[in-house]
Amino acid sequence: MGPNIKEEFQLKNFGLGHNNPKEFVSSQLGCPTFYILWRICWPLYHFGWIIASGVLNFQWASSEENRVKWFIYLTNWTYFMLTVETIVEAVILIYVRLWRKDVVQGLNKDMPWYLKQLWILYNIATTASFIVTALYWSMIFKASKGVNPVSLSVHGINSVYVFLNLFITAVPIRILHFYQPVIYGIIYTVFTAIYHAVNGTNMRDQPYVYSVLNWDKPTKTIIMTIISTFIAIPIMHLVVYLLYFIRVSVYHQCRNRKEQCKIEDQKEDGTHKNGYLKKSGDNNFDNGGYIEKSSMNGKVTEQNSETNLIIDKF
Repeated sequence: MGPNIKEEFQLKNFGLGHNNPKEFVSSQLGCPTFYILWRICWPLYHFGWIIASGVLNFQWASSEENRVKWFIYLTNWTYFMLTVETIVEAVILIYVRLWRKDVVQGLNKDMPWYLKQLWILYNIATTASFIVTALYWSMIFKASKGVNPVSLSVHGINSVYVFLNLFITAVPIRILHFYQPVIYGIIYTVFTAIYHAVNGTNMRDQPYVYSVLNWDKPTKTIIMTIISTFIAIPIMHLVVYLLYFIRVSVYHQCRNRKEQCKIEDQKEDGTHKNGYLKKSGDNNFDNGGYIEKSSMNGKVTEQNSETNLIIDKF
């Protein structure tokens, strides 16, 4: 069985409590060695590209002074969040394996504070990465300008990683945690409004961060932010939950099938053993019968000999 969807809507699932912290430092696939490598390699990859995106932003900035505006873009906010999340996850994994064996072995049922913080980062980074990828390729990308390696990494590979990670990690997803990426979206929207109010410009000195978030056109921008923040983000979080649901359901099916095969193998072994014992018993019975039969024949022979002797005497 997979997760119980009805239980997802219990009020307690708004919070960050969980009775199996082991899931936050384990792989759904098992293979602890592979999981450790997975957790260590991806932070290095993301860290390298987050640095590259900052160093190479002169390609988009109209002046050297504008390069600092790297920090105003949702793409960079989200990729930075993803990088931090993967680094924190790797550090926590190493920590619990060295000093919190009770968590790794599933003996501890209380969620440590650092796993709660990791859960928030994970929820935001996962949903927001998909949102950034969807918005970029559907509304911002221009085929005429082509794709450079940095853009491909922060708008494409980011979601590839998140998708694969959803099926490799054992970290759970809660439907009612949708509010976390929504709050993230609200914070960024408020930031862009304040940035516009203080006459902030983008890297090309245009009076907005993104053309689709141009506060000089408030009606259009407000509609856009409402749709993206309060509709698109919850829907995307629901998609993330469905991927999690599929992962856990497949895991349970495979485990149940494996256990069923194990039971059938044990039954088959038991049948073979019983058959062997029965066959051995039959052989013993036959041997006993043969001996008994021989003995009887011996007695008959002996009796017949005695009879013949008496007849001869007579």
